[in-house]
Amino acid sequence: GVTTYFGTQTVNNNAIFQPDTFTIHFNKPLFAEAALGNNVELIANPGPNPTILPSVAAYSPTTDSIELTPTGPLAAGGIYVIRVDASVSDDQGFGTPGATLGQTYYNSFQVMNDPVGSGTSPLTVVNDSNGNPELVPTAGVIWTQPMGYASVVFSETVNMDPSVFGRYSTMLIPQSGGLNPSAFDGADLPVNATVAFNPNTNRLIIVPSQLAGNDIYLYSLHGIQALANGDPLLNLAGKPAGQGGNIPYYETFKLQVGSQPASQLASHAAALEVAVGPSAVSSPIAVVSAPRAVSTTNVVISTASSPRRPAQAVNVPIGPMRSLRRRADEARLD
Repeated sequence: GVTTYFGTQTVNNNAIFQPDTFTIHFNKPLFAEAALGNNVELIANPGPNPTILPSVAAYSPTTDSIELTPTGPLAAGGIYVIRVDASVSDDQGFGTPGATLGQTYYNSFQVMNDPVGSGTSPLTVVNDSNGNPELVPTAGVIWTQPMGYASVVFSETVNMDPSVFGRYSTMLIPQSGGLNPSAFDGADLPVNATVAFNPNTNRLIIVPSQLAGNDIYLYSLHGIQALANGDPLLNLAGKPAGQGGNIPYYETFKLQVGSQPASQLASHAAALEVAVGPSAVSSPIAVVSAPRAVSTTNVVISTASSPRRPAQAVNVPIGPMRSLRRRADEARLD
């Protein structure tokens, strides 16, 4: 099935709020290049003259899912289709495509609200009503579910032009990868990841392209600018992050997952299919024959609640996590 907001909202031919990213769940691991090319698409104007919308698709081996992030506007009231090509395959080709999905998968949805717009200056990581940064996994917590992706909400739309947003502008860094596995140090390396920005929610999506194991992770954000006015991202001290000798924006969380996703334990001989998501409805996802088969009459406008913070974290005392961040500050400045 398909979900958004870390499995808290099901996408199943229904009406939804503006998404963060679309998580397309599979029942087993995929070929590493399964999300490349036009294998996974977001379609507007389903019918005789559909439009392929800008989006970024990335495979998450941690959750055996493809994350599809809109990178162009989604209009309130608009009806859209997620398409997964029949050629998407599992990992049993041992370095080449394996067994394929076999039939193209479609799912439709209608957007209930407008995009958030260009936002408000200055450029910061947004805090919620309790003063906590809108990061998922959340800063200062023990996160107990597999991390298929991470997200950061900004106060303004971010300029993603490669001349501005560099390779290291956003990093997710595990503590144990450097010289000292028990503390952050200057040799720690970020995880390989695909990054996409959703302007409908001003949310940056980070999809690790390697397995995300249990560890303490550091968000490191710097050299990021607003699209509309060039505002620099401010760090926690209110200074331009990573510029003029200032430290980047740093926050930390602990990933502590008790078990593997069920899809990773699935039989390799099982046929590849789009699986029912972790919080999907019990009825199976309907697969329509083609995008033109989806119309306003196919979308059931059901009552939806606003996306909320996922209940996948255990709060821990902020003090120890803050001290970890301070040690990270010192290590990155060495």
